[in-house]
Amino acid sequence: MQSFFKKEVLLFSKRSETKRFIIEYISHYLWYKLPSLIMHQYTPSDSLINLLFENGFREVTEQYFPHSHVRLELKGEAYHPAYFQRAFRHGTGTALIILNYLTIRVLYRTYVLVESRRLAEDEAQAIVTFCKLPAKQQGILAGKISNLSELMAAVDPAKKIEAPVSKSFYAIKS
Repeated sequence: MQSFFKKEVLLFSKRSETKRFIIEYISHYLWYKLPSLIMHQYTPSDSLINLLFENGFREVTEQYFPHSHVRLELKGEAYHPAYFQRAFRHGTGTALIILNYLTIRVLYRTYVLVESRRLAEDEAQAIVTFCKLPAKQQGILAGKISNLSELMAAVDPAKKIEAPVSKSFYAIKS
C-alpha cells in the first residue's frame, strides 16, 4: 500500500514539473515572441482615416454621403463610426474606400472587393497599395480578386505586376 502511494506522489510531482515547464515556456514565448507577431488592427476610426490621409487619399464623403458630410463639416460633430459614413479616394482612381458605419468596404466601380470590420496592418497597406495603382491595373486586378487574401497576394510587392507580352514581339527575323 505504501509503495502505491509513493508511485502516485512521484507521478504527481513529475506532472507538476511538466506543467510548470509548459507554463514557463508559454510565458516566455508570450513575453518575447508575441509582441512582434501582434500587428496594429484598423477599424473605421480616426487611426484609419489618418493612415489614408498620410497616403494621399482625399475625402469624397460630400459626393457619396451628403448627410454625413453636413453633420461632420457644417455642424462640427465629432466622428463616431457607429453614426457616420465616409468615403475616400486616391487621386482620380476608380477604387473607393468606404467606411460604412462599422464596416470597411473597398469598391472598384460598383463591385465590392473587400468588406471587413477590422483590418490588420498588412491588409490595410495592401488596400492602400491597390488604390494607388493606375486605373488600368486596378481594373485588371479587380476581375481576379474576390476576397482580401487574393487582394493581398495580387499587390504583394515581391511579385511584379506585368502585362502579358506578345511572343511575336520577341521573334527573331532570320
